Amino acid sequence: MLIDAEHIRNKVKDARKAAGDRPWAVAYDMMGIQAFVTANGRPKALSGASELLKQFDCAQSNVPGAIFSGGGRGLQLVASPDAARARIAQLKQVFQERTVGGVLAATCVEIDPSREGPSLVWLQQRLEADKQACAPPGGALPTRREDTCEDCGAFRAAHQVTHDERVERICRRCRVVLDAGGQKHANRKSVNDFAERGLIGVVSADGNNMGQLFHLLDSLEAKAAVSAAVQRIFEDAHQEATAGFSPRTFIAPVAGGDDLRILLAPRLIPDYVAKLAEGVERRAREAGDLGGILTVEQAERLHQVGVGIGAVVANSHYPVSRLAGYAHSLEVSAKRICRRRTVGDQVQMGARSAFDFGS
Repeated sequence: MLIDAEHIRNKVKDARKAAGDRPWAVAYDMMGIQAFVTANGRPKALSGASELLKQFDCAQSNVPGAIFSGGGRGLQLVASPDAARARIAQLKQVFQERTVGGVLAATCVEIDPSREGPSLVWLQQRLEADKQACAPPGGALPTRREDTCEDCGAFRAAHQVTHDERVERICRRCRVVLDAGGQKHANRKSVNDFAERGLIGVVSADGNNMGQLFHLLDSLEAKAAVSAAVQRIFEDAHQEATAGFSPRTFIAPVAGGDDLRILLAPRLIPDYVAKLAEGVERRAREAGDLGGILTVEQAERLHQVGVGIGAVVANSHYPVSRLAGYAHSLEVSAKRICRRRTVGDQVQMGARSAFDFGS
């Protein structure tokens, strides 16, 4: 089964009960995930940055009133506006501390139990507004060029580390993500270790038709169920697409929600892209009504979910952040093909999934 529908029903029921007759919903969304993860291109740092984000999501999934937490996004219920404001302040402070300056968008609205759907729409609109008002990421900036972090080149160097028997000066953020990286990629000195003939491939993928799908969700159960289902669909499709790959040929630093990034040997791109798109579409098509939580219309829209994919092949010595940004721009180009269009009185469906490639 894609999700545990009974678990979700019980979790939402308990959250509603704890929040009382006039619940307030708190929603959050991590800002600039890709910039944070790819700022330091060392494999160990890529893994460590991803781990920090996953730890934050995991911690939020266990707080009282949690409805959903995953893929950098979350939804929680509290009992009052004061509790909502306190929760938002806590979320932003903890996220900033754990990521050394990372930015979290978060907002709240009162939930009208008799009109839960419109309340959730208003919550999403408020969250989008908070995203626009967010300050840039924090961090100590260098005042002299020689004081600049040798890894990310953005913040002031505050620590000394040894790489390849050479002492380097790095910033606090790079130190934190390297420490969080553990041993998974400790023996990989750079992304060049995943390259072939000096070339590396970067793939960026994101779900299609997600906005229309989530706009239809008019209950906390539906919101939680679809969020969990989409995350599972993309995680499983990604795992299936990489199942035959050697660990020496790829690294996937971020895999949250419907947002995927992977660095891999260029020859693997066609196979990965084809299997990912097929896997996402098949799993979405077979999702059903998520244990009776979704209406017929909501289930049909879930079944139409696809994926927009961008890929680039370039010299492996280019900064990972630059290659990931280029792959993302190609993903955006691919997603344009998948948009619905209104021609006269007719609504035309775009392609379910699409792929754009650059080098």
